[in-house]
Amino acid sequence: MSVKDTLFRSKQLTPLSHEHYEGLLFVWRIRQGLKRNASIRTINDFINCFWKNHLPSHFEDEEKKLVPYLPVNDELSKRMMREHEAIRKLLPDNRNLTFADIDSFARLLHDHIRFEERELFPHIEKGLSLTQLNDIFDKIDHQSACSTEWKDEFWKG
Repeated sequence: MSVKDTLFRSKQLTPLSHEHYEGLLFVWRIRQGLKRNASIRTINDFINCFWKNHLPSHFEDEEKKLVPYLPVNDELSKRMMREHEAIRKLLPDNRNLTFADIDSFARLLHDHIRFEERELFPHIEKGLSLTQLNDIFDKIDHQSACSTEWKDEFWKG
């Protein structure tokens, strides 16, 4: 993978990459909260808020608007689906995660986002035609679902 592959994203996948940035910021905030011994309950509430307001719609965009353009046995799309499922299993509605669960979730989400940005998206950009990429762009949500009413900046200590 070249430096160019890690720095540039096609216009068509940029909305999803922006959401990935928000996801990485979310993970950073969780990790900072853990380092600063923030309330586990508060971090759980933050995770549940992000889950409710962001991740399901983001996963749906990727699963229903990217995957159909890839070959049925595409290994990278299969990996994405497996990782989405693993994340879903960690986050049933309003589950109270332990410190270890939160740490595992943050690691899994971070690594998943990095995989998509470094491997899956370049694979899609190289493998699909401009027409297909434009079709994806027309189908995905361009409004970030990340904005919430969350006020407690527990990550600042």
